[in-house]
Amino acid sequence: MKTMPLAAGFLVFLLALLLLPCTSVRAQTNDSKQFHQAIDQAFEKGNLMVAISTVEWRPGLSMAATKIATGKTITLELALSRHENYSFIATSISENTDIDLYLRDSLGNVLVSDKEPDNTPIIEFQVPKTGNYRLQLHVPASDKAVNYVSLSLLQSDGHSTLEAEYRDVSDRFFSAATAVENSHPDISWSSSNQQWSILGYSLVSEQGLTLNNLRFNTSRYYLAATASPKFEHLALYLANSKQQIIDYSPKGSSFPLLDFNASDKERYDLRISTRAYHSPGFVFVGIFEH
Repeated sequence: MKTMPLAAGFLVFLLALLLLPCTSVRAQTNDSKQFHQAIDQAFEKGNLMVAISTVEWRPGLSMAATKIATGKTITLELALSRHENYSFIATSISENTDIDLYLRDSLGNVLVSDKEPDNTPIIEFQVPKTGNYRLQLHVPASDKAVNYVSLSLLQSDGHSTLEAEYRDVSDRFFSAATAVENSHPDISWSSSNQQWSILGYSLVSEQGLTLNNLRFNTSRYYLAATASPKFEHLALYLANSKQQIIDYSPKGSSFPLLDFNASDKERYDLRISTRAYHSPGFVFVGIFEH
């Protein structure tokens, strides 16, 4: 540790699956199974840190997962406050995957890092000023060519997340993802080194969230969301670098979906809005590629 448009039939099919209660996920494809394991590990290790320290789950973006080739690096851009204490944890489903974690400022300077040879780097820190920062995950070595990795993002004055609620959302999310993969073999999890595949959000009342500077390859993408049952109305909005809305989901949908053609020369902002609720809830967003 270091200190410092989808086809109408497919849409109906997917929504029907999401509406079904799910206590376990069966017949998962290999990708969905590995991602499910990765994001569960992030939740379990994050909750362990919550239990033994003074931090809780970060409001807004609090979890992420992707698959990454050995030797590669992936970045997550975050807005951080100098008034908070942060604990960020990375992990891999393979014990033989070495992960390094770096926090950089807007100029690229490394503020804190964990480069110990293990698969669970942890950085605990305060940033010198409120602003935008880059969290980088690097895989220098592994016994596998491709690695399933995840992040837990914690801070002081954060949110608690009930395990039962997390498990419910996670199971329904991966049940739908498995249906996507099984029914449409031309659609798969996005696995670009520029973008994470799964994003987990902790939402509170009257709070909208924006993930800035999303990067995609030039391809067709789908964004699918699954939320805690307490959120009856979700909406997704995708904007380009000129702040023009290029796709949005209908208001009042419990399971918003976006379908768009991306350019690798563009950056995007994803906005999640929800009906006000009196306690935090959880939302997963999955990124799929055609």
